[in-house]
Amino acid sequence: MKKLLLTLCGMAFIVSTHAQDAKSIKNEKPLPKDVKANAQVQATNTLSGATPIWSDDFGTAANWVISNGAGNSDNWVIGTAGPAGSFAIPTIASPTSANGFALFDSDFLCSGNQNAYLTTANPINLSGQPDVLLNFHQQYRRYFDSSFVQISTNGTTWTNLPFGNLTLANSAFAGTNPNLASINISSIAGNEDSVWIRFNFLSDTTMGANAGCGYAWMIDDVSITTATDNEIVLDALSISSTSRFDLYGTYKTRELAGDSVVIQANFTNAGNLAQPNTRMTLNVYDNSGSPVASQNFPYGTLASGGVDSMVSTSIPLNLFGQGTYTLVAGVISDSTEANIVNNYDTAYFDVADSLSSMAIRTPRRISSLGTNSFPTFPGAEDDFRCANILEMFNQDTVTGIYMNFTLASVGALVVAHIRDANDLSITVMESDLHVITPTDTLNKYLWLPMLGSFSDRTLAPGDYFASVSLYSNINANHIRIADDLSNEKFKRTGSSLIFTADDQTWYNNGVAFDIDATFGDLNVSVEDMDNASFSYEAVYPNPADQNANVAFSLKRNGAVQIQVRDMQGRVIQKHDLGTLFEGKHVHGLELAGMRSGLYFVELIADGYSAAQKLVIK
Repeated sequence: MKKLLLTLCGMAFIVSTHAQDAKSIKNEKPLPKDVKANAQVQATNTLSGATPIWSDDFGTAANWVISNGAGNSDNWVIGTAGPAGSFAIPTIASPTSANGFALFDSDFLCSGNQNAYLTTANPINLSGQPDVLLNFHQQYRRYFDSSFVQISTNGTTWTNLPFGNLTLANSAFAGTNPNLASINISSIAGNEDSVWIRFNFLSDTTMGANAGCGYAWMIDDVSITTATDNEIVLDALSISSTSRFDLYGTYKTRELAGDSVVIQANFTNAGNLAQPNTRMTLNVYDNSGSPVASQNFPYGTLASGGVDSMVSTSIPLNLFGQGTYTLVAGVISDSTEANIVNNYDTAYFDVADSLSSMAIRTPRRISSLGTNSFPTFPGAEDDFRCANILEMFNQDTVTGIYMNFTLASVGALVVAHIRDANDLSITVMESDLHVITPTDTLNKYLWLPMLGSFSDRTLAPGDYFASVSLYSNINANHIRIADDLSNEKFKRTGSSLIFTADDQTWYNNGVAFDIDATFGDLNVSVEDMDNASFSYEAVYPNPADQNANVAFSLKRNGAVQIQVRDMQGRVIQKHDLGTLFEGKHVHGLELAGMRSGLYFVELIADGYSAAQKLVIK
């Protein structure tokens, strides 16, 4: 492949990655097609309920002709399967995607030379229709390629029409999924009795060494409607931090200073008239919907058919105190819009006093990933890791990791880590192993304190990942972490990762996990070690060879069980000690014949459980 595929071993991950191409940062694992099913957003109709003059939803593949200008087999396909390459983007969530859509999967095909055409099989009669607008839903991400819409009135001579995709930067999405594209084709197709439409994906050898292996372009629900006089369309919106690798969902208050966001809007005038006083607007609202900030960035007059982009000035985040905020950006003019909905796009962020996360605290849309996400990859069901980038601009003390589940089965295991972003195999700090309890399954959230003293948990400025490792006991007890999709289209490749034990590889996730790093001066210890049922003392000796001792004090009479688990969560030893009296107890473990490595010794009594690490030499 032309793209550079990197795992994270030895990878330098610093803020200067802004200058790198985000596509080259990490592998991305193709997900099962049902993983993101609840992430789809049903789009509203194209233009305020306008009746189409002509439409096609790809329910009949014979309505389209597939051809190739590169002389190879990198072609469009019509069906219901989404992208399947190493950098698979989400499947289009168009209103009629279930009955078929068109896909050019550049990354999956990846020949290095791509010039593919998708053309209407029959001409469209637009006689008596002087003002016409071409509309379609798309899902597209750019990488050294161009996507063209072309019109012909004789089936031979084609005219390229500029639209929002041409102004996208590399590795940028076209917008929400699905993104609505609207192009005024009146000057070419108006009043014509024979009109052909063609979609062209071009990424050939003339575009350089990185060409011919991009992401993907999906198209659905193509229609022609009557064009109106005033119709500005926001083709794509990107919001980025000036200081951080990515736009955070939750900012820690003391990290706001010096950080700002910049907004870029790509837009098209799909109306018949020029739009005076075109401008980009920015409004920020608090959780109650009250405006807290408003800015305008002038553009000028936007000609009919004009396609352009503009960038805001830096907007300091220290303007905002603690709370939940909605950021709405749009492009408007002094004219009354035919369809104002497609002029705006939205992002969300929180400001908190003691936590930091790539996810927002109240996600608008969620999916999840976990130990049962990759059933076709045996071994991925244990030590499945979810991680978010954590950038520290000031020294602070980590108290723990907070996480939200969509599924948490009793008996599943989870351990939290702060990992070095330069080398994810290096654990900077960690929690103890936690066994999911009935209470956890009801709450669907968990906070795991980091081990160590106050000084042990002091995190220096730098780049880290907040990570959780999940174990299902070989498919017996599954667990899934919530995946916050609210700011999906704004997330950079590499800000959220997964790790699967089947191939010991980190992959890009693309959206933020609902995992928070919490901060403060609290000198925490592992709360499970001392609870209402028992006080669990250190396992000794540790490391051990032939024998080890488990020491604990019961606070009331009760049945006690000790289990030894390996790193995959499998129970290697199980000791039912029966009912023991209140007081101190020591139980010996025979370790002869067990392999060297890391194990977990789990103590269970009266509905409480706790686990400690044991190293066998």
